[in-house]
Amino acid sequence: DRAEYYYDKALEQSESINPQALSNLVSSLLDVYSETNDQEAIKSLNRRVLDIYQAKFDLVQLEAKKWRDREISLEEQMSENQDLRQDQLVREIELRKRNLLIWFMAGIAIALILVATIVLRGARTRKKLLDRIRTRNVQLTEVNKQLSAQKTELQEKSEQILQVRDQMIAQAKLASLGELTAGIAHEIKNPINFVCNFAEGSSELLGDLKRQIQPLQNKIDNHAYKSITELIEELEQNSKDIMSSGSRADQIVSSMMKHTRGGKSELRPISLPEMVTENMQFAYHSFRAKHPTFRVDFESVLGEVPFVWAYPQELGRVLLNIMNNACYAVFEKQQNTQDYHPMIQVTIAEDHDGVLIKIRDNGIGMTTETQEHIFTPFFTTKSGNRSSAGLGLYISYDIINNLHKGSIHVNSHIGEFTEFHIYLPNRRS
Repeated sequence: DRAEYYYDKALEQSESINPQALSNLVSSLLDVYSETNDQEAIKSLNRRVLDIYQAKFDLVQLEAKKWRDREISLEEQMSENQDLRQDQLVREIELRKRNLLIWFMAGIAIALILVATIVLRGARTRKKLLDRIRTRNVQLTEVNKQLSAQKTELQEKSEQILQVRDQMIAQAKLASLGELTAGIAHEIKNPINFVCNFAEGSSELLGDLKRQIQPLQNKIDNHAYKSITELIEELEQNSKDIMSSGSRADQIVSSMMKHTRGGKSELRPISLPEMVTENMQFAYHSFRAKHPTFRVDFESVLGEVPFVWAYPQELGRVLLNIMNNACYAVFEKQQNTQDYHPMIQVTIAEDHDGVLIKIRDNGIGMTTETQEHIFTPFFTTKSGNRSSAGLGLYISYDIINNLHKGSIHVNSHIGEFTEFHIYLPNRRS
């Protein structure tokens, strides 16, 4: 019994007994109960052993679960540690990459800064060079302009010198021609005066003869008397014609002498219609002397204009020059145009406090550019054998504007007409 008691105590503490010891203990108890043949004790022992084993099993399962949980916890910790290590490794790798990228970007930035510095310095140097080049180009351009202007000026001066030379040659020729014309006119004037005087004397003598034979009318045959009177009248008419032609020739010679005479005429009152008519006829006959086939109709509206204060010789030069140009214009058009009727119109009319002279021709006309330079010295539109020094209209402009304090203008349309307006103030000053 005491052994059983201690076996029970041992079984109560079996949860902390080694399984091998427990097995030995149970075997000993079974042997004891077998000897006593106590079935109830055996069954109780079996139940208690089963309970102990169940408790052990539960304890083992609990321990197994703890160990599984610990293993899982360890695995999770290991996984977390691994994840942490991987994250740390990734962070280290990223950090290294970032550091490398930073160093790489820093290197690139430094390289770019160096390149930018070099480029900037090069750009500044290039800009300085370009500025110097531009400055030199501007200076060279200015120098070229100055040289071009000097070249142009020298060319113009050379042309002016050549024109002045031609002008001097022309003036020398004109002076020689003027002296020759003056001499010829002077030599012609005396015979013309003799012719006019003899014609006048013959006319007077014929009048006397006619009066002397009137008392002899009854003593002479009527037919003979009639023939004699007709002859006397015819001789008288011839004398008058000779006187008229001689007077006209004397006027032409006097005009030639006036135009060839140097110096300046005096300001005096003149008959403008008479002067215009005289220079118109003189220009026409002078042009016909060079071109015998030349024909032109003159249309004059001279009006009742009082005497005008003017310089006769200078004003005559102006009128003669413009009318010569008018003859040239209609002659040039006549050479190249069929069914053409040349016409020169001259009109004189009072205008405010002066007189306006209009000289119009239906010749070749002038362009706008020509009209702008028509009063410029040495400018001429004539070519070939008809070329001139280009001073006629310039001198005319000077005579009218500066000497007479008047004005002269031109209006023209190419191929249709040219019209000069000459205004003369009617005053003595």
